Amino acid sequence: MADKPKADDKPADTAAVKAEAATETKARIKEITGLEEASGREALAQHIAFDTEMDVEAAKVMLAAAPKSAEPTATVDDATDPAKYEADRLRASGQAQPGGMPKTPSASLNSREIFAARRATLKGA
Repeated sequence: MADKPKADDKPADTAAVKAEAATETKARIKEITGLEEASGREALAQHIAFDTEMDVEAAKVMLAAAPKSAEPTATVDDATDPAKYEADRLRASGQAQPGGMPKTPSASLNSREIFAARRATLKGA
């Protein structure tokens, strides 16, 4: 039977191993997020870099195949234009008001008439 190598008497240098792993991880994250294919796909690039163990080449292929995110349609100028805001507000002002609905008839109660009718019923009984 083959002889098995014996372990060293000195402990493993875990600090050096952890430092090397951290350096490799940081380099991988920096490479993935800095890829040209990540432009316009930043959220996907960050997901791949931080939440997966995918290597840089596979990430590059995936990012190239993914569609770029849509550009925002609203601009800051649209949101801060007071005239446009006021026009939108006035256009929507009557939408939540119940004034346009027909009123349902409500009965009016006259307590004197009710008690008079009861008295008349009891006298006749």
